[in-house]
Amino acid sequence: MKTENALVAFDPKAIATYGNQMLNVIVQHEEARESAEIALRQADEREKIIDFELTRVALHLHKEEKIDLYGIYADGKESSSKLYRSILTETGVLARKVDDETDKVVYDFTDTALKGKFEFSEDLKEKDEEEYKKRRSRRNALNMRLARVCKAAVALYEAKATAEDMQISKNEETGELNAIIAKGPKEVMGKSGTIQIHSKSVSPVDGATATPTISGLAKLADQQHKTKPSSKQETESTDKKAPAAADFTAVINAAIMAVKAKEGKTSAQEKTLLQNLANEIKACLAAK
Repeated sequence: MKTENALVAFDPKAIATYGNQMLNVIVQHEEARESAEIALRQADEREKIIDFELTRVALHLHKEEKIDLYGIYADGKESSSKLYRSILTETGVLARKVDDETDKVVYDFTDTALKGKFEFSEDLKEKDEEEYKKRRSRRNALNMRLARVCKAAVALYEAKATAEDMQISKNEETGELNAIIAKGPKEVMGKSGTIQIHSKSVSPVDGATATPTISGLAKLADQQHKTKPSSKQETESTDKKAPAAADFTAVINAAIMAVKAKEGKTSAQEKTLLQNLANEIKACLAAK
């Protein structure tokens, strides 16, 4: 569709036909804007469902002890990077393997087309800097999304919600998909038994203080963890009393996940800590 200035430029010699030309351009312009607005609304709805489903994934993987959501609040960028990588590995996006030449653990995309959309390197930067920037920007956006949904999942997990408490329903009249949460933080749920998650910021429901969005849940988790310990294991260790059986299991599983996440790469201080832990475990097993 052409809307160049030449089509609407006024020419006194062509005044007799100018009106129709202008009206045609106006109609084309308005139709294009309507299509764009519809596309943006649809994009907002997809955004809501994408984040909602990814939050369900993160909550499920944490419950199954495949990932540790609290890595999002651990010190340093490396911890959150490992969390994102674990999610992508558990969902089949990345495959873990050992490089034959370097004998190091590497992660590679399982889908060649997606690899061409997200993987970037210094070699690519030298060959095609524009493509390098696109892929890096796309990967950064993915990491930001994963951070958001992981934080939202933390807020839900701490409210004792599970992936089963998050469901998608379809409005049969409009065909719109609604993201429904049946359990969550009181700051978001308010007095409601169930709430609908929205794509854009809306007013909190009755009795709530936080907006019913994935970002609202993420912000709530941030607020809760400003002064709290930055990991589930640290949270458990702040209690001076002997942990209950379920708590003890959670602590041990968290420790196992933390050790696995190191992938054999440990500092001298970490090795000392591991040795101390091994000694305590040995003494515990030897006790009658």
